[in-house]
Amino acid sequence: MQLGDASLLLVHLDRERIGSALLEALPAAGDVNVVRLLDVIVVTRRAARRGSLTEIDVSELALAGITLRTPGLIGVEDAAGLTAHLDIGASAAIILVEHSAAAGAASALPLLHDRIIEVRRVPASVANAIWQSAEAVPVTRPHRIRRRCTMTYPAVHDTARP
Repeated sequence: MQLGDASLLLVHLDRERIGSALLEALPAAGDVNVVRLLDVIVVTRRAARRGSLTEIDVSELALAGITLRTPGLIGVEDAAGLTAHLDIGASAAIILVEHSAAAGAASALPLLHDRIIEVRRVPASVANAIWQSAEAVPVTRPHRIRRRCTMTYPAVHDTARP
């Protein structure tokens, strides 16, 4: 399988789980062939140097008509880097989408325009390299079990001090 250009979308959440607005927007974007959903996770900033990552239950998404093409592809390091600026207690969804050449990431999920915090482009070559390395790693857990882990954020150093 070859992936095209993709984007990581950081989307503000009001609580530690994906709400109905996001669940409604995801299949709508897929239905019009604007994007293909690759992966979705939820991150919550717990403290200055600690956060949690929760993979969305694929069967829960299937009930909403959502299919992920490459679940588990968003890494802990990518999630920590993308959410390092979140306030303590804040939650966000990270959505990895592959989009058509005609659609930009900002127009990929129009129903969420005011909730998108950040967009990071992922060139097809990088997306494919990550996918190929992920395929090479043997699966050690049943796919139906979702990943939950603690993330550590780097310490922030004040470089202005001597």
